[in-house]
Amino acid sequence: MAQLIEFQTFVDERGSLTVMEKELPFPPKRCFVIYDMKQPRGGHGHMQSQTILFALAGSMKIEVKRKGTAKVESDFYVLVNPKIGLWLDPEDWHAFEALTPDAVLLCIASHSYSKDDYFYEKP
Repeated sequence: MAQLIEFQTFVDERGSLTVMEKELPFPPKRCFVIYDMKQPRGGHGHMQSQTILFALAGSMKIEVKRKGTAKVESDFYVLVNPKIGLWLDPEDWHAFEALTPDAVLLCIASHSYSKDDYFYEKP
């Protein structure tokens, strides 16, 4: 089930530093950045891979629907702060859209890319 995680952040006169070291719930195998979004992205889930999403700039709206649940409606999350990550379990179908033109999304995944790990049908 998707959940928000607040990562430890240190703030002083120089600025802010958010740590994602031992705090990650899995060892990262793949990282990528999505930006200059012209239309919604995602629209899939994973069979094995876990993912954490961070809005590095701007804001993003994330729709999440858990595969295999009786719940009819989706959950929606808005990411606006780089110290807050959205942790997606395997089988969490997700789609996202930029709410601001400057939106930058960092994705950290527990598995390397495999086309066989994806499902596209919204639960």
